[in-house]
Amino acid sequence: MGGQWQQQPASGVGRHRCGGKDHLEIGSSGHTGQSRFECQQCDKTFTRKQGLTTHTLIHSGIRNYECSECGKKFKQKSLLNRHSLIHSGVRNYECGECGKKFILNFTLTKHRLKHSGVKNYECDECGKKFTHKSSLTTHSLTHSGVRNYECGECGKKFNLKSNLTKHSLIHSGVKNYECGECGKKFALKSSLTRHSLTHSGVRNYECDECGKKFTQKSSLTTHSLTHSGVRNYECGECGKKFTQKSSLTTHSLTHSGVRNYECGECGKKFAKKCHLTTHSLTHSGVRKYECGKCGKKFTHKSNLTTHSLTHNGVRNYECGECGKKFTRKSNLIAHRLTHIGVRNYECGECGRKFTQKSSLTKHSLTHSGVRNYECGECGRKFTRKDNLTTHSLTHSGVRNYECGECGKKFPTISRLNEHAFRHTGLREFKCDDCGKCFKTRADIARHVKVHF
Repeated sequence: MGGQWQQQPASGVGRHRCGGKDHLEIGSSGHTGQSRFECQQCDKTFTRKQGLTTHTLIHSGIRNYECSECGKKFKQKSLLNRHSLIHSGVRNYECGECGKKFILNFTLTKHRLKHSGVKNYECDECGKKFTHKSSLTTHSLTHSGVRNYECGECGKKFNLKSNLTKHSLIHSGVKNYECGECGKKFALKSSLTRHSLTHSGVRNYECDECGKKFTQKSSLTTHSLTHSGVRNYECGECGKKFTQKSSLTTHSLTHSGVRNYECGECGKKFAKKCHLTTHSLTHSGVRKYECGKCGKKFTHKSNLTTHSLTHNGVRNYECGECGKKFTRKSNLIAHRLTHIGVRNYECGECGRKFTQKSSLTKHSLTHSGVRNYECGECGRKFTRKDNLTTHSLTHSGVRNYECGECGKKFPTISRLNEHAFRHTGLREFKCDDCGKCFKTRADIARHVKVHF
């Protein structure tokens, strides 16, 4: 017995049984006189019953058509045929706006909507708008909190299988997309596209709080969280809180102790490859970012931004122990270790101990005997370039840093800080050999030589 439905003349709607499920047949669609068959699963309508029957397979979960190239399965043969074109590499449909090419004409048609600026589909949760209903549906999953697709390599979870598939490429090590500007390679074409914006110099998205500009709106949105003060993601190891889960995940690697990425120049190891990449620039010798105040150059713009804070005179982070102030919270945290008395990093040459590993690394250079950085004014040599840069300021005659207590001026802020500590009367630098205390690090450095 065939499917049955009852015509309802008043509304022009009849109900039809198809594959055990109810479907509506909606009468008269304008002057054509055709009926429309509506899917009760997703409200999609069809002019022919056969179209509805074929469509219902999408909701069945059955995938009988498998791609011989990649093994992906489909519910309809037409979808498999369409997918097979991906492996052909032929892209005959080109966008007249941006030149992007597509395998299918309907994909090009959908793409063109992006250039129209029309976004009719709005998310009820956050108000974000989309050009396609499918994009809104995909986006809505981000609000559900459900992430059923987990990466077997790192445990990261995703709400869509396609996102997991893309993410997996990161672990494969294959990076087929290379930037024509700087040679950096990427696993995903979308990552290359985003990266390319950094070379354009165009930053249309500005933060209302601090004026910082970004190439992408998503980057601005992420940055804005830093001003909200809300830090919902707390590290279970040290209690440090973060505005984003990704930042917590990145931070957690510092506690794992695993550092698989080693610098070929100096042997320093890193938990993340991106940190190694950033570090490698320090060996290139290229320093494009110059401070307008003192002429110091940096390999990264972020380092210049951080350095610039030393010139504005604003020091909002004060040590509760000695009253010393800092421009950054991280510097205050590092400084506090000097009051704890814990010095876990010992020099193998002279036995001197340090609160931070970075301090030990810097100190170790003094034992190498290698002083490659020579002052052109007086011939004095240094183990590190930054020490030479700081020293060079003493010859410039420029002394922009004035002591608020006695009016004495200094060429660098570090010299001023060291001097200012003399006014506190505190002697926080204790000699481990004789117990004598000193006001500044320079004083104790001179003193320890008497024990050698």
